[in-house]
Amino acid sequence: MDSHYTAVLFVISLADYNLNHELNECHHRVNRLIESMELLHSIVGLSYFKNTNFIFMFNHKDIFDRKLLHFKIPFSQHFPDDTPSRYDLVDSIDPSNPYPHEHEYDHDDMHVEFDSTKDLDSTYIINFLKQQFTLILPPHLRNTLRIYITCAIGLFVLLVVNDDHKLSYALIFVVV
Repeated sequence: MDSHYTAVLFVISLADYNLNHELNECHHRVNRLIESMELLHSIVGLSYFKNTNFIFMFNHKDIFDRKLLHFKIPFSQHFPDDTPSRYDLVDSIDPSNPYPHEHEYDHDDMHVEFDSTKDLDSTYIINFLKQQFTLILPPHLRNTLRIYITCAIGLFVLLVVNDDHKLSYALIFVVV
């Protein structure tokens, strides 16, 4: 199936680095940034988007900076060393889905260590996160990737599904 989509806009909240989301009644909690990484991984694996360009929008930079610089909430305390790397995500792909395996991955480049001495360095952390999210994309999609960093954004998404329960088109409205 060929992709008829121009791009996928994937919004990542920088301010959520210290927040967890409760996944089920067993109180299993996951960091919101890790949850975003896992969601991106699942989207990349969909045949709809196998050749679609991606746009990453790292949002809430102002709140992120305030948490780091004013409140001194360390990044590594909430985004631990055992974060799923691209290597872990590639190994977890369902072998029956051929799209993520179309291109070979260099496993040596997949895990990027976080330098905890830069725990409150906003620029370093954002670059680290950009690298982590970029590595989730197959190599053929990385060349066209666009990354933006914003302070605030309103996002409205309208998905239209046809009678066969297939995604027909998506409209995305961004209000800044």
